[in-house]
Amino acid sequence: MATPRSIPNRDRDETTSSRPLSTLSAMTLNPHPTYPASGGYVLKLHRDARPESGALMGRIEHIASGDSSDFASGEVLLDWLSRHASQVVRSRSDQGEHP
Repeated sequence: MATPRSIPNRDRDETTSSRPLSTLSAMTLNPHPTYPASGGYVLKLHRDARPESGALMGRIEHIASGDSSDFASGEVLLDWLSRHASQVVRSRSDQGEHP
């Protein structure tokens, strides 16, 4: 019969727990995370963007839906993000998810 072993921590060659694997408890995920995945966006700046001088341009994409928009100013970016995020929050509420 094999003896229970600890989980190695590859960064330090230590163990994360001295308890045997058979006694480790299951991880429980928070059903209402502070930053839900449905609120994730990717922002890509255009190669010609110069944020330090206020020339903000690029593309923003909502990860969960794939909805995206090109923008040529910070004002347009924030306007699209505000409208889209409001729709996402409404949709979560309509589906009975935590807003």
